[in-house]
Amino acid sequence: MSLKKVVISVYLLMLPFFLLAQMRKGWSISAVSHTGYVTKHTKKLTIDNNGISQGVGVNFQFQTYGKADWHAHRKFPQAGLEVAYFWLNNHQQLGNAFGFLPNITLPIAHKRNFDLRTTIGLGVGWLSKHYDPFDNPQNNAIGSHVNNYTSVRIFAEKKWTDHWNWTAGVSFSHFSNGSSQLPNYGLNVPAFIFGASYAPSPLHPEDYRISTELPSFRRWGFFAEANIARKEFIAFNGPKYPIYNLAIAATFNENFDNTTFLGIEYEYNFAVYNFYKFLEQYDEATTKNTGKRYLIFAGHEFAFGHIGLGAQLGVYVGPYQYLTIRPFYNKLNAKYYFTPFGKKGIKPFLALHMKAHLIDAEYISVGMGMRL
Repeated sequence: MSLKKVVISVYLLMLPFFLLAQMRKGWSISAVSHTGYVTKHTKKLTIDNNGISQGVGVNFQFQTYGKADWHAHRKFPQAGLEVAYFWLNNHQQLGNAFGFLPNITLPIAHKRNFDLRTTIGLGVGWLSKHYDPFDNPQNNAIGSHVNNYTSVRIFAEKKWTDHWNWTAGVSFSHFSNGSSQLPNYGLNVPAFIFGASYAPSPLHPEDYRISTELPSFRRWGFFAEANIARKEFIAFNGPKYPIYNLAIAATFNENFDNTTFLGIEYEYNFAVYNFYKFLEQYDEATTKNTGKRYLIFAGHEFAFGHIGLGAQLGVYVGPYQYLTIRPFYNKLNAKYYFTPFGKKGIKPFLALHMKAHLIDAEYISVGMGMRL
């Protein structure tokens, strides 16, 4: 990839956002370049990953300044929407990647004109090439064009003028379809990043509103939710089996935007059930039980207005643990909470979960629930 291509790509991506950013105070545009490589995070990967991968991203951001009470409590984060493009190092096998990434940037430390920040994003990615048994058999990292795109970055930001900032740091980008289509070992791209941001109408210290009154909140509560996932199992291009999940948990709210929870889950995995049904290893009653899973979990959620981002760790319990990779699992959770209703303040929500056993993804599920 030539420098000319990078400059043209950045300019074209920034142009519409630059025009929109003139509308109101607090909006900014940042452009960042990624220079890294695709890792072989498991010996099972058969891709050739020699060479450097490069990428560019344009992030259209809004700096919170205290309009909502949680802004000050979270030290005024930035909400963003990024468009990214990666030239992966092995074009013949991996092709290129395009990403659409809602994200949030949180401050870590501040000293004079320097800031240390982290950006967390969860969005949708599209890869131009994926596994094909005839045309691309070595790419067992990705089995579909459409994937989850997750990005985590830590970077330093140096104020240059009131309008311009320089940034430098590291990033980690991940593409995966959650085993909805095999194979799915995933693509991981660690990289060094360098970029700049421009704010046409920057905020000043007097623009920030620091609320002295924190919203009231319930100390103890609970939530219940139902989720569904679909995944391929063992066979490439085979049927997609449903996985149903029910969860209920007690919650402890440390404050109005930090919640710890402890709960139980019931899961029924039709992929496992059909596998044992095909083997005819057990009688019908036992075969039906192979799809059952009982789980106990604990986790934490951080709230940003209507958005909740969290993680949980759980263990399998009981006699039904057929084809579980490990005795424990981990999940990343994203939820959107609607306006509470009723005297008790019940909050409906939509949920997105990514379940894995360490780095081995099992599924991506969607669902809904209620929280008190």
